[in-house]
Amino acid sequence: MSPQLTFCTNIFHGTTWVDHFAGLQAEIPDLQAKLSYGPLTQLGLRLSATAAEDLAQPAHLAAFEQWLADQGLTVPVINGFPFGDFHGMVVKDKVHEPDWTTSARLDYTCQLAELLVKILPDEVLVGGISSSPISYAPWFQDEPMRQWETLVTAARQLGHWVVIAAKLNQSTSKLIRLELEPEPDGLLDDLQNTISFFQEYLWVYGKEVLMSGYECNEEEALQLLQRHVAICFDVCHFAVLHIPVVEALKALDQAGISIGRVQLSAALVAKDANGLEALRPFDEPNYLHQAAVLLPNGKIKRFQDLGPALDWCTQNPDLWSELRTHYHVPLFCEEFGPLSSTQAAVSEAIQYVKAQIPGTILEVETYTWGILPSELQIPIQQSIARELNWVQDVWQASS
Repeated sequence: MSPQLTFCTNIFHGTTWVDHFAGLQAEIPDLQAKLSYGPLTQLGLRLSATAAEDLAQPAHLAAFEQWLADQGLTVPVINGFPFGDFHGMVVKDKVHEPDWTTSARLDYTCQLAELLVKILPDEVLVGGISSSPISYAPWFQDEPMRQWETLVTAARQLGHWVVIAAKLNQSTSKLIRLELEPEPDGLLDDLQNTISFFQEYLWVYGKEVLMSGYECNEEEALQLLQRHVAICFDVCHFAVLHIPVVEALKALDQAGISIGRVQLSAALVAKDANGLEALRPFDEPNYLHQAAVLLPNGKIKRFQDLGPALDWCTQNPDLWSELRTHYHVPLFCEEFGPLSSTQAAVSEAIQYVKAQIPGTILEVETYTWGILPSELQIPIQQSIARELNWVQDVWQASS
């Protein structure tokens, strides 16, 4: 049995569809030749809102579908988390804009769904779209009522999404799932607030929307919500917060929350002063690198970005034992000089998927290649191939 394996094309630049497609055409054929287990059969497509509008043009869509057929590829999943530009600019907390309270986020996600049902070949009946963890928690600091209103509004918006997805399912036989992606400092970030959102908001306020807009009863509405809204489980995001991966996957399953895909990504870890110094070049200006510091009492101290975490650990050398930061580093490396990675958590996730949910898509998502310190950069095709080959090795070696 082989894994359902892909990688996310957000590693390639290109906000417009023309630019992104040019990157795919230039890189994918040579990448295929570097894979040890045979050619890749699936792509995880990254589409900005601008690129989605471009791809919706019949000529662009037809050309892309023909290219996929020529390459022997399908696109079962789309990355719909970042709405706009993602490379070569300061993104930081803007990656959460627009959030799930807005019509812009809903409209963008619906357009991705309409594209996905067209791209999916006839024999592939299920597709997934990853998305924002509702919104960014620090925007609501000390404003619990506004945060509550945001969660309620988002739950209702997701109810409207499910109405649209259910109607698409009826007309095309394609089941498109929205996969919310918990991330440190998102309104969904750890197990507690992720499960709480589904049980106390989505399955309450979203159900009301469905019972009205889809004319179904309460039980049918809940079933539709559970069918069309799942989790994109990013291993790095949970590992940063020191949450055991298998424990998290089991808890979500027990709560009745589906896993749409598992994103394979590894976080960086420092355990001493040498590690702190080695981490400083990774404190770059483009992306959020949320950090969690393990304290002697077993609790964690959280930081919105890497710089403040480094400063605190430097000033308090006896008050911490490990710093983990959200920085997707290549999966095939466990050590980076005095630094290490959460590679072991990625291995555990692969083994769990093989044993418990073997049809689940594994998506390699190391988008930070372009901002790695220069000494860690290797040619991009080689890096992607090594990651995919490493995942296959772990899959084959697991019982």
